[in-house]
Amino acid sequence: STLTMNQKENFFTLLLKHEKEGTFAVTKDEEGFIFIDRNGKMFEYILEYLRTGEFHINFTKTWFNEKQIQQELQFYGIEYPE
Repeated sequence: STLTMNQKENFFTLLLKHEKEGTFAVTKDEEGFIFIDRNGKMFEYILEYLRTGEFHINFTKTWFNEKQIQQELQFYGIEYPE
């Protein structure tokens, strides 16, 4: 899947591994989707990075700054690209 391919171990690989093994209870919404209480708008950029390996963020045109995206990446255990 996009969230686990070509990546080092991170929040998603561990979450899916432990859910499959039944060793970690995950929060799911009423439709059965895993719920992660983080900023969904910022996650669009993180997901694109996981898909492509590249960040395409013009911080002058976003409501968030570089430090905020770094904090989100840190939460997910993903290294900020240099």
